[in-house]
Amino acid sequence: RIEQAVGEAEVAIARARGDHAGAAARQARVVELVRARLGDGEALFLALSDLEQLWLAAGDARQVAATDALATAVVTRLLADSPIPQAALAQQATAAMARGDFEGAIPLLQRLIAIRRVPGGLLDQAHTTSTLANAYVALGDYGRALEAFRASVLLWSQPAAAFATDGSVYDQVAAQSGILDGLINQGTCLLQLGRAPEAVIVARQAYARAQAEAATVDRVAVATRVLGLALADAGAYREVRTLIEPQLDALLATAAPLPRARLRFALARALWEDGDVRDRGRAHALTTDALADIAAAIAAATDQPLLHQIPGMARETGRQIEAWLTAHPAP
Repeated sequence: RIEQAVGEAEVAIARARGDHAGAAARQARVVELVRARLGDGEALFLALSDLEQLWLAAGDARQVAATDALATAVVTRLLADSPIPQAALAQQATAAMARGDFEGAIPLLQRLIAIRRVPGGLLDQAHTTSTLANAYVALGDYGRALEAFRASVLLWSQPAAAFATDGSVYDQVAAQSGILDGLINQGTCLLQLGRAPEAVIVARQAYARAQAEAATVDRVAVATRVLGLALADAGAYREVRTLIEPQLDALLATAAPLPRARLRFALARALWEDGDVRDRGRAHALTTDALADIAAAIAAATDQPLLHQIPGMARETGRQIEAWLTAHPAP
């Protein structure tokens, strides 16, 4: 048990620094230890699921397929030995999410994903994986959220024929929405993890997809805002101005206070670095409005579980703006 705990700690460290291949190699050892200690039970399935997401994040398709086959074989045996009431489990997971018990919801969601690996469960598996990712976001675990959003996009990206073979009803609108939301959320997670160059790549994919699929105005706006934030954090200030400046009012109109503040701050930095004295004055005006948005975000604090972290995030953004203003006095 001690060796397993050490291995799990090493996985967490590698995961935190973005070394997914290294984390996967360490998780493979954890899988061996779990199997030796506990056999082919639910603990092994959960360890294999974690390993699969790490290989997916590392971009190793061969290892993903091999691990998926092992996990599916394990869960198929588990369900044959002891069928799990899917409806009751889904109800428990939904209730846990609704009351903000995200730590309690995660193992329930993982068990649901396990059940839905069997034929007929592909559509539900995609939905549940997205919900699992949101649970990790609510806990501030952006590394695991990123991995789960990647897994959800992979599931939603299966061709219609795969859903038909699986026995699920293919919903093209749901699939397109799931892929777009998954990409947008990956970009957001990468920004939270400080990995701006990777966020730019994913955000460009989301923006292009939103444009090509004629997504709703709100979704196009969200994809545009995330790309603008990623570009600003990556230092691509000229592109931030090209993308955001002409449509700033429209983008702000559809945003809640915290996203508004972040977008204004992104454009302010771009104007300061890529503009003249007049633009730098505009940058300071934008930060003033951004701080007002921060105050509004904090004042609008809600008991809704999935939004409970917003005031803390708003305060952190406010501190970043204040620090920037200190380092960039008005011209």
